[in-house]
Amino acid sequence: KGKVRTSAYFILVNSNTKPDIHETEESIANKLKKVILYLSENLDEVVHFNVAGHTWSGEHVTDVLVRFAIERGVGRKRQDGSYPVDGGTVHAHIILIIKHKSNITIPRTAIADLLQPELEMYFGKRGFVSPPRLISTNKVEDYMTKSEKYKNGHEWVTL
Repeated sequence: KGKVRTSAYFILVNSNTKPDIHETEESIANKLKKVILYLSENLDEVVHFNVAGHTWSGEHVTDVLVRFAIERGVGRKRQDGSYPVDGGTVHAHIILIIKHKSNITIPRTAIADLLQPELEMYFGKRGFVSPPRLISTNKVEDYMTKSEKYKNGHEWVTL
C-alpha cells in the first residue's frame, strides 16, 4: 500500500501500408502519429484498474509517459534469404510507462477496440495491434537498434 510501481508496456501498431506512388512514408508516419496521439488521449479506455474504487486520480496514478518510434520494416525475408527492394510496412513501436499505486492491466481487446477504427479511418483497412506486453523499457530500446535507421540513435517521440 502506498508503494509506487512502474509498469511499462510495449505495443506494436502496424499500418499494414507500404509507401507507393499514392502515399509517401512520411504521410503514413503522420497518420500513425495521429493514431498514437488518440491512444494517449484515451488511456482511460484501455488501462483497467483491478482494484475496486481505483481511478486515474493522482492518488492512484502518479505519472504517465507515452514514447514511440516509427520505422519502415525491411519486409518479409524471401526463401532465398533476400528482402524485397521496396521494403516493408510503416509501423510504430510504443512504450507506455505508468507509475501507479494500484494493480493495472491493458487487455488486448480494449486497445484493439480503441485503435482499429482509427487505423481503418486513416488507412482504409485494418492494421495490426499487438497485445500489450509488460516489459523492461531497455528491451524496447535494444530492439529498436536492430534497424539500420536506428543503429546510431533512436528517433523516439515522447508525449
